[in-house]
Amino acid sequence: MNYKFLVLVSILGLSNTVNAGFFDSKKDTLPFKCGREDAVNALTVSLHDNALSRISVSPEMLERFQNQVEKVPFSISEVSTTNDSSPELKCLATVSMALSVELMELAEKAPEVFSEFIRESRGLYKNGNLTWKGISYRIRLSDNGKDISVTLGDAYETTMSLAKASYLSITKDDIIQRNDPSKVAIAKKAYEAEDVHLNKIWKYIPASFRASMKNEQVSWIWDKENKCGSIERANNASISTSTRTGIYECQTEMTKARIKYLSGQQ
Repeated sequence: MNYKFLVLVSILGLSNTVNAGFFDSKKDTLPFKCGREDAVNALTVSLHDNALSRISVSPEMLERFQNQVEKVPFSISEVSTTNDSSPELKCLATVSMALSVELMELAEKAPEVFSEFIRESRGLYKNGNLTWKGISYRIRLSDNGKDISVTLGDAYETTMSLAKASYLSITKDDIIQRNDPSKVAIAKKAYEAEDVHLNKIWKYIPASFRASMKNEQVSWIWDKENKCGSIERANNASISTSTRTGIYECQTEMTKARIKYLSGQQ
């Protein structure tokens, strides 16, 4: 009886040992691949960190910018390991970035700015998300088996877009104000008034003097366009309001300076 009891205890003990080993094996770390959860998380952190250095912001805006960058969510999918040679892996992934509420407001109130942002991102825009396919990068597992380093490959557009999206988000109100359509009309009217004034002064200059100054005047016109942008571009409705306004304002200031010069006030 005692023998049977000992055998039973031994069997139960063996059973417990096998089960413990079996369940422990399930907890073993999965093979180090690009799609492993910690590797994907490391990629996300690397994208955010890289974006922080893409553009410069003023010291007073730095903290807001950093916070905005950190809270923009990424979705990583279609991850594949293209080369699993130890110790570094080569990876490919599809990366999607959710656009903020502030950016979606820009899409409504400053559509030219939003469209320019989407165009420069070189990503696929759909349902409030920007997506880039085939992003390449490399990952390496440290000796402690925990820390993962990421080297980004062709993710420039992704990280730059995150930086720009964050900056646009924190300056949204100012952008909307600067892109008020009425500002273009006001700036255009001011430019046209100064241009008429300049033409009148030019006509009053003696013909012989005008002839000697013709090359200089042509050179000034080209210089004004190079510095400010062309009036033709300012009239292009597909360009952002702030850009168009800036062209008119720059042209106006240079025209005023030319009027003073031709009037002998300088």
